[in-house]
Parts: sequence; structure tokens; C-alpha cells
Amino acid sequence: MSEKYNLKSIMDIVRKVPEDRIEDCLDELCQLVRNTSAMWNQAKKACEQSGIDLTDELVKLPDAIDWIDDNLGQVTAEVKITEDGDSITLKTKL
Repeated sequence: MSEKYNLKSIMDIVRKVPEDRIEDCLDELCQLVRNTSAMWNQAKKACEQSGIDLTDELVKLPDAIDWIDDNLGQVTAEVKITEDGDSITLKTKL
């Protein structure tokens, strides 16, 4: 059975994730950060081409993540951009 951990900080990883699962957790978090960074850069390019100033107020990233210890090595990243009530959500799953 898969365990789910809501992580908001490094301390959450230390406190919540079993010691023998930390390496897998961090590997998946590393993939998540890489994917989110790539999506951020793509969103920035798309906004620049559309004449939109991509500010922190426009982009919503989660303050916490749920890591599911399922041995699948899958991560899902999501970036939401909103301007004048219109929004785009970019997702990736590995």
C-alpha cells in the first residue's frame, strides 16, 4: 500500500519520510523541480511572445507537495498562470 506524505519543508521530509525512503523521495523531488523549471521557462517564453509580463503574481506554484511512496518513480508538476481571469495550467508527468 502506498503512503502519502504532505511536504512543505525540508524538515517535513526529515520528520515524515521513513529514513530508508528519503533517497527515493529526493530523487522524485529533484525531477519535479527540473520539470517545473522547464515549464517555467517555456511559460516565460510564451508570455514574452504574447506581450505578457510574467510576474510572481501571475504564476501559482504549490506551497506544498504530496509525495506518494509507491515505488513508481512518477512525478507530476503543475504551473498555473492567470491574467485578467484567464488561466493556463501546464502539467507534466514522468
